[in-house]
Amino acid sequence: MPRHLPVLLRRTAILLAILTSAAFAANPKLIIRNARIMTMAANQREPINGYLSIASDGTILAVAAGDPPATLHADKVIDAHGDLMIPGFISAHSHLWQAAYRGLAADKTLPGWIDDLYGVHAAKASPEDMYWFALLGSLDHLEHGITTAYNFTYGGRAKTAELNNQFEEAQFRGASESGIRFVHSYGPDRMSPSITIDQARARLKTFLDWTSAQPANPHFLSVMISA
Repeated sequence: MPRHLPVLLRRTAILLAILTSAAFAANPKLIIRNARIMTMAANQREPINGYLSIASDGTILAVAAGDPPATLHADKVIDAHGDLMIPGFISAHSHLWQAAYRGLAADKTLPGWIDDLYGVHAAKASPEDMYWFALLGSLDHLEHGITTAYNFTYGGRAKTAELNNQFEEAQFRGASESGIRFVHSYGPDRMSPSITIDQARARLKTFLDWTSAQPANPHFLSVMISA
């Protein structure tokens, strides 16, 4: 046997292992076939009849016309039956919790609506209520094609939530468990004059530490502050 042959065989085996692992890595988690896809690409203004494949981390691997290749396998295959697919919309200004009060004060102008919403109804809501309200608003967004939201939260009522984050945590959990991608816009809300800057900073730090300790969730994008 030539002296260089074992080295060549080892290199061939390594190359085959790399190619095999790459092939398995390329296998998507999900394939959606038989869809009319609006790609939004600059050179593709009309929908295409085709498929898309999605990796395990949620990224899109391929969008193409026709049927997926016979060699392409996925954990799950969905037949769209010709339904239209478009990219998800992004809401840059949402108050997810307010979905629970849709139709409130429809006969009033903006100041009257604000007075009713914040002064009467939200003032009676508990942190648990806000969890369900945020979950409802998130699911409502998803049902209507909004897959990402910048969420202005309800910071709670004076005296009941000034130095804790029960309302913030509840709304965070509601959005997080819905599956929507979201920015949590932290609401200091109506802090009374008796609350010092150091207390307000401590409250914010406590919330940031709490969010950092939550299970990893790719749908949670960041915490911002609304003033």
